[in-house]
Amino acid sequence: MDKNNIFRRFVLLAFLFSFLAFVNTANAVTSTLYVADANNGTLHALSTADASTTLVGGFGVSGFMAGLAYDSANNILYGSSTGFQTSNLHTIDWTTGAATVIGPFGSNLFLHGLAYDPVSGNLFGTYGFGGTENFYSIDAATGAATLIGSLGGYQVLGLAFDPITNVLYASAFTEPPGEAAFLTIDKMTGSTTLINDLTQPLAGLSFDPVAGVLYGVDNGLGTAGLYEVDTNNGQASLVGIFSLGNALGLEFVTAIPLPPAFVLFGSGLLGLIRVARRKKVA
Repeated sequence: MDKNNIFRRFVLLAFLFSFLAFVNTANAVTSTLYVADANNGTLHALSTADASTTLVGGFGVSGFMAGLAYDSANNILYGSSTGFQTSNLHTIDWTTGAATVIGPFGSNLFLHGLAYDPVSGNLFGTYGFGGTENFYSIDAATGAATLIGSLGGYQVLGLAFDPITNVLYASAFTEPPGEAAFLTIDKMTGSTTLINDLTQPLAGLSFDPVAGVLYGVDNGLGTAGLYEVDTNNGQASLVGIFSLGNALGLEFVTAIPLPPAFVLFGSGLLGLIRVARRKKVA
């Protein structure tokens, strides 16, 4: 067997090893749950074990930060602020809490719920005040919102996509009489399907993409805290109580660390390829 064939086989095995190392990163995926305290204008990390909170920092914007949504493809955390005059889409630095404005949703448009669809790559929001409850798509580059359809009388506060089934879940209130409801929303039309009454009023929702569990937060309308939600019936089970002023937006941010062995082996492989090319040129 000549030296060229030996080298080709070595490169093939090297790429196979690298691929297996990359696949193994699935076992090292970590996700952190963040919550927005609207009253204090701050971002907090929230433990799914006991609902303990860790302050990250202030948003530095006027109005309430009502919704959070994470774009996993581009590693961007979005936030929706609601104010009496303008409501905007922001990007949020989850290491500091600082928010950077992208642009307004539209005239007198206060979007409370916010969700990113990992399949289509689209951003969605909900409006539900004064008897007008609607579902919108949002331009992530400008913040401009486009009406999709009516939510059928539900004031939707929390939104969350199941990353596996791509079902969009929502926590809402009927208007009137204001009963807590657990819904799914058709992202093409905005039409809603009632799953069940929520056993706990929830202002924010988020799916843990690693554990496949839906979580929600009560901002004080019931018992303020973190809850695990059964997607089959809307049963909310208390994880723990917290003392945040007004917990609204809730979102998981996921990080996939690259194993050191993969980095070292990849570097070595590139070095060998470069040496081979130099010998061929010589």
